[in-house]
Amino acid sequence: MADNPIILSLCIPTYNRSQLLMETLAEIASQIRGGAFTESIEITVSDNASSDDTQLKLKLFLEKNKDIKIKLHRQERNLGPDGNIYTVVKMASGTFIWIMSDDDLLFPKALSLLIDLIKLHPDEGAFCPNIRGFTNQLEDAGQEHFKVKSGTIKGKDEGLAHIGYMITFLSVLIFRRCLISDCNYDDRLGTDIIHSYMFLDVLKASNSLYVVAEPLLGCRMFNSGGYNFFRILVNHFNSLLVTAEQTGFSKSIVAAIRRQYLRGFLLDMLYMFKTQGSVGRLQPNYFEAFNMMFPIYYKDPFFYSRIVPYLLCPSFLMRRLVKLKSSLEGRLAR
Repeated sequence: MADNPIILSLCIPTYNRSQLLMETLAEIASQIRGGAFTESIEITVSDNASSDDTQLKLKLFLEKNKDIKIKLHRQERNLGPDGNIYTVVKMASGTFIWIMSDDDLLFPKALSLLIDLIKLHPDEGAFCPNIRGFTNQLEDAGQEHFKVKSGTIKGKDEGLAHIGYMITFLSVLIFRRCLISDCNYDDRLGTDIIHSYMFLDVLKASNSLYVVAEPLLGCRMFNSGGYNFFRILVNHFNSLLVTAEQTGFSKSIVAAIRRQYLRGFLLDMLYMFKTQGSVGRLQPNYFEAFNMMFPIYYKDPFFYSRIVPYLLCPSFLMRRLVKLKSSLEGRLAR
């Protein structure tokens, strides 16, 4: 790190979200100046051939922030999320990389805290920041995701167990760039979670993980694009877990993450789909969902006791049942 003046690269892939991107960049720029990090932190942004005014706003941002190290790139055509993420990572030159979504927001003094931690733990290969969720209006949408004290977790399996299914979240890991600099991820293009494969390699190479109890980042909940939710977060996520097993991660840890995913995240998302009709711009196809989930979870009793009833229950009936339950609970509480 002493040979590289740039300690941290903030890598932001973006597509057609110029206003949110500017909010993210404005907070980053403020913290870089506030912490006197103009020489030690860089920003890299790759625009995936946006059709909105992203390029115009990025040019204005560059003009107003000439004192900050900024690298910009525009794809000639939309490469999909993986191609754009891969590009922005390759643009980085810092000792550490933090891939961030274009709609994430740093908490106050997050960069100062992170840089201090990197300097205090110069041999760590990766840091896992805590996160909190926000609605699009930046209203608080939840508590910290990780319930731990700050400190080092030893072992790649223990690190994976800590991150769990959040390994698909773009901003969950800050890692030493050299841990993946010799890796080729061309065969992961099209998985829509290329960063998750990078994170697996980071965990294997570092064999430890420093977890940060304080939330450094706020992510906007339910703000994802209209991608095929079940294809990515059932099929592709399971393929990632299979790869983890095949490359030496504990089968019991992987199985535990798969169970936790079904009982937590997937169940909660199905509930929201059924009661709200959609989540952000995500539109569910329940027949397709069953066909994707069955080969993975057909041996798990929870799949039949909870998931299948949710899939089969009509949305209007689910909403009525929720209202009835709420009404009964209100009466009992009197």
